[in-house]
Amino acid sequence: MPSHKFFSHLGLFARRNFFDAGYCAELIAQMRSSPQRLGGTYNGTSYIRDRKIRNVEESYLPDSLDAEIKRQVLGLKPQLEDHFGVELMGITALQCNIYKEGGFIKPHQDVCPADLTAPEYVCNRKVAFVIFLNSAESYGGGLLTFYELLDAPQLKKCGLPLPADTGMLIAFRPQIIHGVTAVTHGERYTINSWLF
Repeated sequence: MPSHKFFSHLGLFARRNFFDAGYCAELIAQMRSSPQRLGGTYNGTSYIRDRKIRNVEESYLPDSLDAEIKRQVLGLKPQLEDHFGVELMGITALQCNIYKEGGFIKPHQDVCPADLTAPEYVCNRKVAFVIFLNSAESYGGGLLTFYELLDAPQLKKCGLPLPADTGMLIAFRPQIIHGVTAVTHGERYTINSWLF
């Protein structure tokens, strides 16, 4: 399976050990103890919750932790601006995701097609990011998979899975097609959002 360095060579931004293992464990404990609800997705005209598209439980963090995570991600702003060649202003609401057995997200982009009306917060996304709170060794499946990263026509539709590493942050352009394969056992914990 390709490493984070492989994805960095393809234009993604990876920061190993962005969070240490102890902090990740604290965040997981908070997510487990908070209310959960089925995660949704924006389909171009409305926000929907459909387990056939995105089978993920969303959780919440206390405001203080939420603000601290945003502050830490925004600390990467100069590096992300340089890496992606964009000017970034801020960060949108965090999504705290729990992928239980059978949890997945179909391949998608984090932008709205130009012919559809999208909310401003979707239109303004410039960089997407995911922070892995536990490693792929603690669950089966649940691979963040990227598509169309390779130029060769025969490889364009080939999905490239990124193995989760506890505390790693991966950032990418929201136009990149990506999804998460179904979790076969255990639970996968991530935090994601977008910079605008």
